[in-house]
Amino acid sequence: MRPRNRAAIFSNTTQRSSATAAALLLLAVARPALADVALDETTGAARICGAGPTRAVARALVARAEAESEAAKVLPNPELVVEHERIFTSGGGHETTAGVGVPLGIGGRRSLVREAAGVRRSAARAEASSLLIQQSLEFRERFVEAATGAARVEVLEEQQRALDDLARIIRALSKGGEVAGYDLLRQQTQARAHLRTLSGAKGRAASSRRWLEAWAQSPVRLPTGDLAELGGGAGGLAKLSGARRSEHPRVRALEASAQAAGLEARAARRRAVPDIGVFLGYRTVTEGSGGSARTGHGLRAGVTVPLTFFDHGQGEAARADAEALVARSTASHFRRDGSARIDALSAQLALLEKSRPDAALTARDANLVRDKAKQLYAAGELSITELLEAFRAAEEAQLARIELAEEIAAAR
Repeated sequence: MRPRNRAAIFSNTTQRSSATAAALLLLAVARPALADVALDETTGAARICGAGPTRAVARALVARAEAESEAAKVLPNPELVVEHERIFTSGGGHETTAGVGVPLGIGGRRSLVREAAGVRRSAARAEASSLLIQQSLEFRERFVEAATGAARVEVLEEQQRALDDLARIIRALSKGGEVAGYDLLRQQTQARAHLRTLSGAKGRAASSRRWLEAWAQSPVRLPTGDLAELGGGAGGLAKLSGARRSEHPRVRALEASAQAAGLEARAARRRAVPDIGVFLGYRTVTEGSGGSARTGHGLRAGVTVPLTFFDHGQGEAARADAEALVARSTASHFRRDGSARIDALSAQLALLEKSRPDAALTARDANLVRDKAKQLYAAGELSITELLEAFRAAEEAQLARIELAEEIAAAR
């Protein structure tokens, strides 16, 4: 994706939520069956937002985070301990103890881990929204590419028809002895060269359209005319202004990840507090054997205290702190880069919008010059070179107008 379209990702977050997302299509070898309804830019983006591989990936990201959050809520299992000891000397006897051991978790690590898992669930949701928005904008970029490609083909086809029609005028003049054979040869050479350009443009336009239809699994309806509505139509500057007051989901995901890593670092440092476990059981002791055996009953209690001399969570905490630092730095970079791009796009879009009337006027005047040049050539007042230059200028003006529409749509 081009840098200006990456900036558009940041600029459209106020108007888009996770619902304004798209599905990333892995193109199959065979073209999929197409639906009956043709889609435009908006409905096409909405179609691929609702279903598809990217939507499935986004849901899987959220489901994984929710599963981790549920796993963090699970309490550790108690332990069932059964011990039996038999004495073979001093008259014999045996001892049996059965009880349950339970870790107390007094260090507070479990609550911090649960809180961190909940924050990571929020981060996963924001990351899923960012993924879908990214794919939605990629679809719209491809739509703009297909629409402008089709518009270029229309201009080139019109120029090709004009060049072919010029041959008829030249032949008519040649029969009257007014035009040399050079003019006809020059026209034919220009027409053949232009035909190759037209063929290449048709191939690129067909490829872009097929790509869109395969992605959306439906025919697409490309706009015609001056392409003023590409990229969302008017209001691009207002959207950029609104983007300054919002956060991109990617930024929210990074900040949530940093917060979760901070909680995990705190939980790791709590490992310095021993995770004490208690044991409570029933005990029977039998001394002697046969008729002289005596049996005693009682309770047995115990406490286990891990000694955190060497590993008290310092390594795990250091890794979590580093992860939090990376996430915060990346979020800060993304935010500042997005703000700079918004400023640049605002200035660019304002200038591009102002130049649209001039581009339309230039294209209209260039067509008038071309028509006038044909009349002057037929009257013998222009050479074939001057006539072809007028044809080329008219075509370039039309193509420049399409290129301007493409730049405006990309900025929007």
